[in-house]
Amino acid sequence: MRNERWLFLVLLLISASSFGQEAGAWFPASPCSAEAPAVIAPLGGRAVLSVHFQPDQPPREVMLWRGLDGVWRVPLAEWQRWTRRAPPRVETGRDGSRWVPLEPGPELGLRLDVCTSELWVDPEPRRQQSIELTHPYAPPPLSRAGYGGFLNLDAEYGGYGGSADYSSLFDLGAFVPGGSGRSGWLIGRHGTRRLDSAWLVDEPGAAQRLRLGDAITHGADWESAVRFGGVQWGTDFSLQPDRVTFPLPTLSGAAALPSTAQLYLNGQRLAQQSLQPGQFQFVGVPVITGAGELSLTVRDSLGRLQTVTQPFYASPRLLAPGLDAYSLEAGFLRENYASAGDRYTQPLAGAVFQHGFSGNLTGLARAAAAPQRQLLGTEADVLLGTFGVVTLATGAARTEAGWGGMALLAFERIAEPFSFALRRQFASRNYGDLGRGPGLLHFSDTLRLSYDTGRAGSGSLLYISEQPWGSDGARLLGLAYDVQAWPGIQAYASWLHPLNRLGGDSLVLGLAFALGPGNTASAQWTEDDRGAGPRASFQHAPPGPLGWSWSAATDQRPGGTRQAQVQ
Repeated sequence: MRNERWLFLVLLLISASSFGQEAGAWFPASPCSAEAPAVIAPLGGRAVLSVHFQPDQPPREVMLWRGLDGVWRVPLAEWQRWTRRAPPRVETGRDGSRWVPLEPGPELGLRLDVCTSELWVDPEPRRQQSIELTHPYAPPPLSRAGYGGFLNLDAEYGGYGGSADYSSLFDLGAFVPGGSGRSGWLIGRHGTRRLDSAWLVDEPGAAQRLRLGDAITHGADWESAVRFGGVQWGTDFSLQPDRVTFPLPTLSGAAALPSTAQLYLNGQRLAQQSLQPGQFQFVGVPVITGAGELSLTVRDSLGRLQTVTQPFYASPRLLAPGLDAYSLEAGFLRENYASAGDRYTQPLAGAVFQHGFSGNLTGLARAAAAPQRQLLGTEADVLLGTFGVVTLATGAARTEAGWGGMALLAFERIAEPFSFALRRQFASRNYGDLGRGPGLLHFSDTLRLSYDTGRAGSGSLLYISEQPWGSDGARLLGLAYDVQAWPGIQAYASWLHPLNRLGGDSLVLGLAFALGPGNTASAQWTEDDRGAGPRASFQHAPPGPLGWSWSAATDQRPGGTRQAQVQ
């Protein structure tokens, strides 16, 4: 009998100590003191306990069974009510009932308050509160289109040096429940020219557009786009203008007590959220593109304060994980657009597919073909932590001159106060694409630097070089600066310098004035190949879509013009 008593005390201590593990961070402090009497069932007995299993759910009265080993068992059906996670093991009683042992550990948090007969259970102690700041995109309900049409007309008549000229731009459109179409025409003294004509069928919910008629190829930014007439179908995110397509940052932390969190973006408050005890995660934080900093201030119910800070970098060059963008097109190349020799010539076809593999990697594949030129290329956009985005691209093409290859390396960082972008593309002599013949690209370099000093203004530097095979090409250096000189007055300056002397320098010094609602004016000094002299202009715009507007401008350089216009 004495041995049985010792065994009972040992099992009681084991049971009480195991239930004292507070693996569930949302458990409140225990109301029971160390001297509180133990209100528990004997070994092998059963008891009804008030069970808390969710932070935001009321307790449930549950019949539990305490085995001879001192471990409490819960009916399998009750376990399945607590969590979808499979139980660690299931035991079968003599009567066929099925029980799950409640053994505390990394995957199960337990605490028994013997003085109140309350059992605190956390079947998922590693749970994380996920707070979605940008909810999954759901397109708004759209009304069904009716039948109708429109006409936009822009006509102009003017004279210079004793001669007169006129031109009119007509934009004709029509819409029906199945789609919409429009066609542009330019009519002038030299004849009539048709611009673009197309019929569009849109699916806003899927961000898809079908275009029949004139279009411009959708490809990569390392190839030349061309005009064609035919069919084009693919992704068009402009149909969902409020949708964010690039990856958004996530901010995580933990709270030991019920707390209130305030989220800040670059010092500006974005949101305030109540938190339950435990780990939390803010998912899809809406941010501006470029580099920035998120900070989270968490104040718990005792008034204690903690701050979590996390830098981020967001770029529209990337697609959100799992998001796709694509385009398929086929038709005939359009040459000499809007001129007397405007015509459709050789057939072409192309496809481009872009996929967001993760928040740090987006891939692109491009294929295009015409009778004399075929192109295949790939691109990878990689986010380097919070520093910037690197772009790597390679391409192979078969042209009328033979096989050729291309490679591109680029880097972009947008931040305050300093931003810069570097880009170099080089190709072999035989490389070309649908819009650029072989030999027209040897090297292409771009460098952009900008620095924003705040009140002292912002400055930028630009370098562009286009080098074909066999010639010097063009190289241009540019500098620009602007500053808010006084309230309503902006001062600016720019300088362009051709490094290979294909033309002269261009210098602009000016002031821009905001003169009240709808009124603006500018005064500047310009010096370029046409000479040097002052220029000035004034514009008035109506407050709404209808009303009178007028403008006047004068250019005092040699051969300059004076112009006045009323609409």
